[in-house]
Amino acid sequence: MRERIPRACPNCGEELPRRRGERPRYSAASLALFVVGAVFTIVWAWFLLAASPIQVVPRGPNGVAICAVVYLGPGVVIAGIAAWLPKTRKLACRKCGWNDTVKV
Repeated sequence: MRERIPRACPNCGEELPRRRGERPRYSAASLALFVVGAVFTIVWAWFLLAASPIQVVPRGPNGVAICAVVYLGPGVVIAGIAAWLPKTRKLACRKCGWNDTVKV
């Protein structure tokens, strides 16, 4: 669930510093999904290119496009799911030392 970014520290009430240009970052779950998608795409392409008992040779531009969709399709879907997950932003109070990570 996405949260609102607090403007003041919940402990002491001090206004939290605003950093211009700081963008939300991908969460650990999103980064893990990106890695899983990349590894799955590499293993899937290796299986289809080298380990498959049936070798498919693309012929013409349509064959190359079909092979690209087959090879890259699962990785693109997994990366799309990872990009859809909420991003995170770290906040910290200078006065009392409070810190938290909120989903944006």
